[in-house]
Amino acid sequence: MFSKNMIIAIVAVAVVAIAAVAIVATSGGGGSSDGKIKIVDGAGKEIVLDEPLDKVVVGNTNIPKMCVILGAEDLVTGLSFYSSSSDASNWEKYGKMFPNAKHMSIEPSMTAEEVYKVAKAVIVPVESMTISYAQELAYKQMGITVIRLNCNGDTAQEDMEKLTVLFGETKKIMDNYEEYWTMYNEVKDTVLDKVKASELVEYRFLNYFSTGNAFYNQTAALSEIIESMSGKNALREIPGLDLSRVSNDADTLGMKEAVLKLDAGNPIDVMFIRGSASTTTETAAVKVFKGSVIFDSYKELNSVKNNDVYMFASDPMSGCLSYVAYVMIAEILEVDTGYDVAKLVSDYNERYGFSENTEGLAFQIIVDGTDVSATQIF
Repeated sequence: MFSKNMIIAIVAVAVVAIAAVAIVATSGGGGSSDGKIKIVDGAGKEIVLDEPLDKVVVGNTNIPKMCVILGAEDLVTGLSFYSSSSDASNWEKYGKMFPNAKHMSIEPSMTAEEVYKVAKAVIVPVESMTISYAQELAYKQMGITVIRLNCNGDTAQEDMEKLTVLFGETKKIMDNYEEYWTMYNEVKDTVLDKVKASELVEYRFLNYFSTGNAFYNQTAALSEIIESMSGKNALREIPGLDLSRVSNDADTLGMKEAVLKLDAGNPIDVMFIRGSASTTTETAAVKVFKGSVIFDSYKELNSVKNNDVYMFASDPMSGCLSYVAYVMIAEILEVDTGYDVAKLVSDYNERYGFSENTEGLAFQIIVDGTDVSATQIF
């Protein structure tokens, strides 16, 4: 669906390696010598528990999703979504899945006194939409353990495995863990095998995150997915650019000039844009694109002028549904995966009781001067 003007190269596709699980010791399968439960969380802190978690407050949306997949929803006694703009809708969407959970307040959000009433541990993301340093100190003073796990991106499997340890590695939880990852890896591996067999032309791409106004580096989970399909993140070719972080601010001084210069010398084939959770209609996709720095400052990119721009709803791009991203991206690259995206999401909803959108997941963006339109692909 986009121009392939690069020299054809048959690229061996390496299956994305799952990061080694940083579990110091466990109770259950193997156990620790002192009988305690120990993990290293996503912030690099060793967590030591005397007993498995039987009551826990969780934050954001990816962590509770993993709790549902593991069958540990009864152990969740508090839910917080941190954002006042999406708090009500998220509680409506997820609250009914957790029969023992209290809806934790936004203002004040997750105070130590509030948490202490329902649990002695909280699991929150490492950085994004998480608790503050002051909150963590207040929790510590009241004996509340703070555990930081993102439960999405490149640490998704590692973090889910850590959850199994924290919840005591019961047969139910371990069976659910194995079932989910067997399904996930079957889809991913099938797609990558199809890509390899297709002898896909090597291509260069940019990966833009609209809500963060940033270009994703190759270290981002979505870029890793795309690069596994014979792609190369074009940011790798910009001398001196810090690629150690997940992203680079698209408005940073010199970024525009560097990207346009790179594209002028060797046109970048395709632009992938990650929208928000609400980018599920053509109208929403157009609004997000027209409000982005891509339309404002990067419209001279060859991928934009050639209409090789694809925007995704945010939810399938990382976290528990990210195996669907493999399918969508491969199909956009004209590889027949044999999968039906809507059915994959519908099966996921049916299996776990979620209500994720089965359509409005990906759009092609068409730019004609100042006019922008979008065509739904999935």
